[in-house]
Amino acid sequence: MKDIVKRLIQIGAIKKGKFILSSGKESNIYIYLRLVLSYPDLYEKIVEECAQILKNIGFDAIAGIPTGGLAWA
Repeated sequence: MKDIVKRLIQIGAIKKGKFILSSGKESNIYIYLRLVLSYPDLYEKIVEECAQILKNIGFDAIAGIPTGGLAWA
């Protein structure tokens, strides 16, 4: 996981500042995941990490929200 975070910082996907999230909540950190799609090796690492986490969670389906989530679903 540390490798993923380091790489996200390296490519400039982790932003610090004042952000209003789509939920309306305010955050001082934003992770620009759309940028990750341009780095297939990093994208694959993140997807593999998510797959490992999801193996421990019960669910019936995975859906992608058409605001950037489709590629991740």
